[in-house]
Amino acid sequence: MLPSNIFLQHSHIWIDLDETLASTVSGVLAHAHSQGKLLTCQTIDEVNFYDFTLIDPTLTLQDASGIWEEYGKLTLHPESVPLVPGAKEWMALLLKAGKEISIVTARSDQESWKVERTLRWIENHFPHISQDKVAFVNHFYHEARPKSVACKERGVTLMIDDSMENAHDLVGAWIACVLLDRPWNQWNDFFHPLLHRVKNWDEINSYLKHLIWTSN
Repeated sequence: MLPSNIFLQHSHIWIDLDETLASTVSGVLAHAHSQGKLLTCQTIDEVNFYDFTLIDPTLTLQDASGIWEEYGKLTLHPESVPLVPGAKEWMALLLKAGKEISIVTARSDQESWKVERTLRWIENHFPHISQDKVAFVNHFYHEARPKSVACKERGVTLMIDDSMENAHDLVGAWIACVLLDRPWNQWNDFFHPLLHRVKNWDEINSYLKHLIWTSN
């Protein structure tokens, strides 16, 4: 449950991209099915791990990363990857509350096509987020950085994410984390005073509406 004053405590808030703003996993799953892979998972509710090798032990790490790469190359247009329900309203409410917003993604900036498509998607759905407010942390490359490090570099004290691994990293560095419930973050009963679980964006938005209403 969110503390009632959590958004009052933080002026600069970072948000994850995939499955927090962009609904990517359902598209990746459909693509995998078209290749005859991950057939044991018919819906996103059955994707219990981001690491597909833990879902289908016949997949190698190269196979699993290849599924994501192939899907990424299919998303030529921003509308190819829809928004997570409620995310757009959240952005509007947070801006109305006078907060600074940035986006941090595990995606890589080592390949220009990935950067171009990521920035194009953000510009299409959230035109108020400038390119200098987007950080790539290369989680699947040798140059990978923990999100906590990127947050510390920019003075960010609150992040919204869907990854339990990132939540551990963030609160371990004393950065507050709001964790959106997803099938792949249910395996760990981790508790920390800076970790706050929510079911969906509607739960966050109800807090923001209360914040804006009480401040007017």
